Amino acid sequence: MATIILVSLLSLAGIPPLAGFYGKFYLFVAIIKEGYIWLAFLAIMMSMVSVYYYLIVAKVMFIGEPLEDTPVKTPGSAALVMVVSALVTLVLGVYQEPLTRLVSAVAKAFFGA
Repeated sequence: MATIILVSLLSLAGIPPLAGFYGKFYLFVAIIKEGYIWLAFLAIMMSMVSVYYYLIVAKVMFIGEPLEDTPVKTPGSAALVMVVSALVTLVLGVYQEPLTRLVSAVAKAFFGA
């Protein structure tokens, strides 16, 4: 479970090759295209701050001493959902083009761009 949480945290941080990287990348590119370089710089700095806090959580999960020695019982359905979620995060990070095309088509339909 800790590994899946780590994958999710790294995706939130925008670390490649996870899905969160492309979300942040496209956002930063759009901000820079609009001429708000200062805002992109600020967003990148805040992303680096978030990585620090995410890594503190990961450190506690993997290196910290547990409060209890009893293992956490995870139902099979919950474990399946977590594994599928981590795999989708990884697959969309490596092969994001189909989702990017779909999102672009939906945005054009809504905004007529």
